[in-house]
Amino acid sequence: MKRIKRILVPTDFSLLSVAATEYAKTLAKAFRARLCLVHVVERPVVIGEENINLAYVRLWPELEEAARKDLKKFALKNLRGVPHLEVQLLTGNPYYEIVRLARDGGFDLIVLATHGRTGLAHVLIGSVAERVARHSPIPVLLVKPQEMQK
Repeated sequence: MKRIKRILVPTDFSLLSVAATEYAKTLAKAFRARLCLVHVVERPVVIGEENINLAYVRLWPELEEAARKDLKKFALKNLRGVPHLEVQLLTGNPYYEIVRLARDGGFDLIVLATHGRTGLAHVLIGSVAERVARHSPIPVLLVKPQEMQK
């Protein structure tokens, strides 16, 4: 088995991502691996009047700063005491940025939560976790919601 040296943990700050973070923390301690917590801020596409686009452009730095603070708070609350912790905030399409970081960052494993949606909800909303698992060049551990683990 390949030695796990670097683990990537994407978060959306949900309770599900807290569960995935717990798995990642356990694995990092067991393998003495480095852990990287990442959040991807997705820029919504705004189609409409020019005033809407300008207002969004002006608000973007504040939205990005709020995400940066939330990421730091999440890390302090859920990953306190983890040695070799790295925290990154990225902007773009979440699944694409996670896969790109996994590929370019020399990671050995991605640990992330899946919402466990099925049927119409899955078709309409899609799944970042599913896309990451499908396109990732490295192994992906998907953590299911507690109610699906029975």
